[in-house]
Amino acid sequence: MKKNGFTLVELLISLALLSIVLVFMMSALVDLRDEELKTGKDTSVLLNQAFISKAINHDVVTSSGISSINCPDTFNCNIIFNNNISKKINLSSDKTTLSYTTPSDNTVTIIKKLPDGYTYKSMIPKTDTKLKELIIKVEGKSIGFYDIEIFSY
Repeated sequence: MKKNGFTLVELLISLALLSIVLVFMMSALVDLRDEELKTGKDTSVLLNQAFISKAINHDVVTSSGISSINCPDTFNCNIIFNNNISKKINLSSDKTTLSYTTPSDNTVTIIKKLPDGYTYKSMIPKTDTKLKELIIKVEGKSIGFYDIEIFSY
């Protein structure tokens, strides 16, 4: 007698093996998607850092430095540049949005919102006779802490 097919046992075994392979592949794809989302948020946070730093440092360079930094609290700072232009850095009440504005005419230079899971922690001014520095601390789920540092000599 000639056999031209698969037995039921062979089909069940092949389907079971295929199911196991598919479960592992789906698990790997879910992990890959989660990693991509995390990386996208980290990239967004780092781009925010670069935009904020560039905007403030551009003002530092064009005004030949910072005259003074005054932070009445950890969420508001006033920067007075050497050319007597004043700018304000403000963190929103939910600590997810930073705005950099000119208070005299409310001109907004930059507004940056952090992705979900990230918050601005504080703004810490450090000044001595020559060095003026502002550190903006950010905390996130995957990236941990990072600082935006603005220097003037």
